[in-house]
Amino acid sequence: GGAQIVGYRIDFGDGKAEDLTGNTVDHEYTPGNYTIKATVKVKVGNETKLATGANCEKKIVVKAPGEVACTSLDLVKRDGNKYDFTITKTETNATYKGATMDYGDGQSEQITGTTASHEYAKAGNYSITATLKFDIDGSVKEAKCTAKITTSPCPTNPSLPKDSPDCQPCPYNPELPKDSPECVPPTTPELPKTGAGDMIVGGFGLGSIIVAGSYYMASRRDLLSAFLSR
Repeated sequence: GGAQIVGYRIDFGDGKAEDLTGNTVDHEYTPGNYTIKATVKVKVGNETKLATGANCEKKIVVKAPGEVACTSLDLVKRDGNKYDFTITKTETNATYKGATMDYGDGQSEQITGTTASHEYAKAGNYSITATLKFDIDGSVKEAKCTAKITTSPCPTNPSLPKDSPDCQPCPYNPELPKDSPECVPPTTPELPKTGAGDMIVGGFGLGSIIVAGSYYMASRRDLLSAFLSR
């Protein structure tokens, strides 16, 4: 009926409002719940009136930005080369979707919770990485944290850490582990007998040699005398 829209007024519901000449506007909110109201300025003749209605009112919920973090990857050593790992994480307006554990020895594992266990084939130095996945409004976001294992292998058995109670050298050969089948006492050579009986027998043996030598010399003298007498 001859009315003309000459402007708008937007109440953003956060204590701020704005007069507009167009019908679009941008506004930045902090997280919270808000009711936004729009009013149309209409000029009828020489008079300006304000018009609004139920369709010019909207309620919105502004979520805090999705934030995720892996704050720590803790480990506890168990028997042998077995370790338990625990992930500590934080998330805001995000849904945790599990993690990938890279144990640093060529082995990896998908987990749905925040704990894992792994046994290493041998002692050594390893870098472990946990890659966490989160869903934020349909998008996947990752967060990572790492840990390190530093162990000295047993000199005689590299499959054991140096601090293992089983890391003991062979008492007969320090280059072998204590549990090696070759770790046996060396064979002790039999020493010469030196008892009183052996000394007597030895004496008799020596005496026999002396007597035999005397008879030999005597027989040689007799033989020489007989030859000269001819």
